[in-house]
Amino acid sequence: MAGAPSRGGSQATTIGMVVSIIVAVILAGVLIWLYTMQEELRQSATDAITARNRVAMGPEEGTLRTMFPSGPSGGTLAAAAISGSKSVIGELSGDNTMTADAAVSAFQSAVAGIRDEAKVPDPTAYSNGAGAVAIVNRLHADYNEKLSQLKETQAALEKANQDLDLARKAHDELVAKVDEFMKKVDAQVAEVQTAKANFESEKNTEVAATAMKIAEMRENLNDFREATDKMKSEFQTAYADSRSLINEQQALIKEFKGPEPAEARDLASARKAIGQVLRTLPGNSLLYIDLGREDGVSLGMSFAVYSANEAIPANGRGKASIEVVSVDRGTSECRIVSPPSPDNPILEGDGINNILLARTKGKKHTFCVVGEFDVDWDGTPDPRGREAIIRLIEREGGRVVDEVTPLTDFLVVGAEPRGQDVLAGLGQPPIGAAGAAIPAMAKSKDKRQR
Repeated sequence: MAGAPSRGGSQATTIGMVVSIIVAVILAGVLIWLYTMQEELRQSATDAITARNRVAMGPEEGTLRTMFPSGPSGGTLAAAAISGSKSVIGELSGDNTMTADAAVSAFQSAVAGIRDEAKVPDPTAYSNGAGAVAIVNRLHADYNEKLSQLKETQAALEKANQDLDLARKAHDELVAKVDEFMKKVDAQVAEVQTAKANFESEKNTEVAATAMKIAEMRENLNDFREATDKMKSEFQTAYADSRSLINEQQALIKEFKGPEPAEARDLASARKAIGQVLRTLPGNSLLYIDLGREDGVSLGMSFAVYSANEAIPANGRGKASIEVVSVDRGTSECRIVSPPSPDNPILEGDGINNILLARTKGKKHTFCVVGEFDVDWDGTPDPRGREAIIRLIEREGGRVVDEVTPLTDFLVVGAEPRGQDVLAGLGQPPIGAAGAAIPAMAKSKDKRQR
């Protein structure tokens, strides 16, 4: 057969095909083994990377990677989840390398510190379950409130600082004024102290001079008193001798002349009635006397009443006293001031007397008043008793003279003043004239001592 192959060619082809198949099967097995080994190596690499990342990034990232299948899409989702977790951790803690548990723990610790310190208006609002956003918003609100309060406080502080500056300025001005005033005061004090020192020096000098003068005057006064006492003693001795001599002479004169007339006796004029009672009204306190305006009688003048058949006693005391209430030309109406005793009534013709009244027209009785008088009857002479007696005499129509002269009608003698004899100087030169020699003598003695 012309078209049939030969046995040798077919066998070679068969052998070649068998060999090719065997080689292909061997190559396929080798390829499968290589592929299997490559997948194993890739998986091992992937597991190693995953383990590395789990160690470096924490279990959460590894968990995220395990949540997504391997492959391109799974890797992309895992990477996105990991990136978001890191962002949340970074926003929460400020460190995106921290684990979620550490970030949450740090956040909770910070919130607990805020709550425990109690420096916020409402610490109970800062709880762990409130959430970071709510807590941040709450902190922001509290911050804004505190900031507003701080601004108000700062404004008040600025206002207080301004007021303080004004107060300091006013204080400085006041201090300056006070300093200036104190300087003036110090200057015035210095002037006053200087003047005081000068005054004290002058005063001490004057005091010393005055003390010396007082000592000199005291010495002169002692000398004057000694001289006065000596002169008084001598004068009283001389006066006693004179009175004794006068009494002896008067006794001799009386013996030579015989009995003296009544008019020449002591107090003769004073013991003589100057008027009489003209009419009395029985049962009435009024009576009439024979003295009137022409006799010098005036309203309010008083008279002593004496019995017609009795002489006026030496003490001048009458049985009654009357006071003029109405004055006519020659008569007067009087009222009884001190009534007489029942057994000695006032009768018509009884005498009346007032030593201050003179019957001689145009003539007034003259009086000399010496000594001290007790006009208020308290047992002690009054400082102005003598003046009261003088005014009484002048009011009743008498005339008062300073010295006893031959024309003196009456001498009114009061109590003797202390250290002075009221009768010693009567009829003698005034004490000023007699005593003038004493200071002059003391002065000349003082000049000799100097």
